[in-house]
Amino acid sequence: MLQRLRRFGRISSASRHWVPYAVLALGLVSTAAAGLLLGREARERDASRLESAVVRIQNSLTTRIETYSALLRAAAGLFAASERVSLQEFRGFVERLDLRGKYPGIQGIGFAARIPAAHLPATLAALRFDGVDVPRVWPESPRDFYHPIVYLEPLDRRNRAAVGYDMFTEPIRRTAMERAAREGLAATSGRVTLVQEIDPEKQAGFLIYLPVYATGAVPETESQRLRRLRGFVYSPFRAGDFLETVLASVGEAEVSLRIYDGHAPTPEHLLHDSQHGLAAAGSGPDGTRVLSAARSFEVPGRTWTLVVTTLPVFHLGSGSRLLPWGLAGGAVVSFLLFIATRAEVKARASAEAAADGLRHSEEALRASEAELRRLVAAEREANAEAAAASRAKDEFLATLSHELRTPLNAILGWATMMRNGSLAEEQEQRAVEIIARNARVQAELIEDLLDVSRIITGKLHIETRPVTLAPAVEAALDAVRPAAAAKGVSLEWAPSTEGPVLGDPDRLQQVAWNLLSNAIKFTPAGGRVVASLDAVSGHVELRVSDTGVGLSPSFIPHMFQRFRQHDSSTTRSHGGMGLGLAIVRHLVELHGGTVSVSSRGEGHGATFTVRLPARKGGPAKALAADRSRQGVSPDELGGIRALVVDDDRDSLELLAQVLTQAGATVLLASSAGETLDILARQAVDVLLLDIAMPGVDGYALLRSIRAHPSDSVRSLPAVAVTAHARGEDRDRAREAGFQDHLSKPVEMHTLREAVRRLVMQ
Repeated sequence: MLQRLRRFGRISSASRHWVPYAVLALGLVSTAAAGLLLGREARERDASRLESAVVRIQNSLTTRIETYSALLRAAAGLFAASERVSLQEFRGFVERLDLRGKYPGIQGIGFAARIPAAHLPATLAALRFDGVDVPRVWPESPRDFYHPIVYLEPLDRRNRAAVGYDMFTEPIRRTAMERAAREGLAATSGRVTLVQEIDPEKQAGFLIYLPVYATGAVPETESQRLRRLRGFVYSPFRAGDFLETVLASVGEAEVSLRIYDGHAPTPEHLLHDSQHGLAAAGSGPDGTRVLSAARSFEVPGRTWTLVVTTLPVFHLGSGSRLLPWGLAGGAVVSFLLFIATRAEVKARASAEAAADGLRHSEEALRASEAELRRLVAAEREANAEAAAASRAKDEFLATLSHELRTPLNAILGWATMMRNGSLAEEQEQRAVEIIARNARVQAELIEDLLDVSRIITGKLHIETRPVTLAPAVEAALDAVRPAAAAKGVSLEWAPSTEGPVLGDPDRLQQVAWNLLSNAIKFTPAGGRVVASLDAVSGHVELRVSDTGVGLSPSFIPHMFQRFRQHDSSTTRSHGGMGLGLAIVRHLVELHGGTVSVSSRGEGHGATFTVRLPARKGGPAKALAADRSRQGVSPDELGGIRALVVDDDRDSLELLAQVLTQAGATVLLASSAGETLDILARQAVDVLLLDIAMPGVDGYALLRSIRAHPSDSVRSLPAVAVTAHARGEDRDRAREAGFQDHLSKPVEMHTLREAVRRLVMQ
């Protein structure tokens, strides 16, 4: 019986031990839940109040701008009603409007006349006779038309400084004036500094223009509007004065206002900041959360962005400032209940509680120390990784700069000597060969970078079919043979009977070319590079061996990693980006194969082995022969009329020369408009279109051609000749209606063959 009572006492004491914590947890959870609920409601109220303020300010801005645009339309009506409006009539019109009293924020209403250069002296003389004080038209540079300010009322000291100024000479103002003239509507300028800013404290400004035409009414077409343009009525605005009156009119003293010209709230487009940069999103000086809201809206011919930010006074009535005190009170009450409850329990188990507390404290301290050690170690590791990444980035950028500048130096140097005429005939032929070779080097570097980008993003794909490897290796050998001969390295080819593989012939040739180029690069003069092909145990093996510098055992595991070279001296001695072998590994793995390297050490050469699974059954297709060295037949494209469209003049001339040498008749266009004009007047057999052209690009132009009323024009075959060389670019071109896609730089024979094939089809 006694044992049962003791056991009951221990259980009861253990259960009572958690009562104070349960009370504390319940109190804190209840306080936190209430705080979250009240805080969310306060934030929602604040956001709603801020949104209402934004709407009120935006509505006031748009209403005010529309009112001032209506004033300009009234002024334009004055000029439409009379062929000649005198200074007295214009001044009386503006005085009756009472701008200062009824329309705060506007600096005035003016008229800028459009005057042909030949009529300028006579027009100024007539204005002065009428009493208009136009001392000079400035800036004074000669031009076909002048647009000086002749009327600007009220003519106070600020506005007087602007009379005679030709606003059309300033690009931002001219853009708005041209838009207004073309569209026959009001147009707002971008951010400018007004000529009226004659005081030390200057403000940003803007102007609103409305065209005035000689016919009174707005002509129907754009050309008629430009031809009959008489001038512009306009109003200048000091942005700070204008926007402060708007903010005062809506009574928003709890928020600050910033207005930007355009969609982007950047400092260079800031029209006005009511707090002069003091208000910003985040937290106020007393810890109060600051709210901010942005909204873009349209003004005549322009987009403005309004940013409204709350001031500390905004939050005084929201209840959010009282929330921390409520949370603190709830926490205090919870802790008081906890203390009272715990005191009762502690009377029964103070010794046990003290021991448990000490044990928990020691465990917590040990855990904290262990966590601190882990964090310190992690920080060291992260710093080391960051430093290594920074070094790798710097080395990569330096190598990339070297690899791009080296061939560019040869191209520019030899091209300059050819242009100066300082080379003999045999030297000119040598210069052409050097320029072509270095241009191919840069093209290959760009292709390697693009391939690595596709590998990283998982967008490198292959198009497989049954092929034999021998033609691919032979084509690669032909491509690298000149480099080997120039360096004094002998090339040997040991083919054998091998079965077909399932692969992409172009990518397999790229694998062979990369391995051979790498072997030649690291083999000194007098050395030897051997390529062999064998069928081994259901696989086809391609081996490329050299007698070059060899590899250290420590570097072999990193051989096929991107941007990895033996050391920095490798780049200086041999060039390269460390991309070729990484591309080889990825291409071989896409074909289901493997690539490996072996070396007996530095100075003993290296052997690279590619193993691809052999395909059982089915004949393999031979790879297409390399036609890059075939000559140009002057009649190859005889009788073909080709229309070449490109906005780049150099590319246009090159394509025209290639096709003309092959016997084609070539028509040239540099824009969509010229292209459609030529197709309307002349018959052509094939189109060669650039894609990335300003205004209307190649896709839009082809859509216009495919919608042409003439059957012969609609059905013209089209080739996309573009620098967009990705696989998705080729797919998009075919989906858009192009029959072929050629990427720049384009081989001459490829271009001629594409034109001939499409015309024959």
